[in-house]
Amino acid sequence: MTKRVFISYAKGDKGYAEKLYSDLQQAGVKPWLDYGFSPWATLGSGH
Repeated sequence: MTKRVFISYAKGDKGYAEKLYSDLQQAGVKPWLDYGFSPWATLGSGH
């Protein structure tokens, strides 16, 4: 079974989050990094 991890981070920690992402991949984990994701982008659109 593949382990999956969601990584959420502050903008100032982007470099650390990218390093963590890479390290997790090398360890056989499937990380998901929230590049450009904003939950607020669709909330105000009426959809």
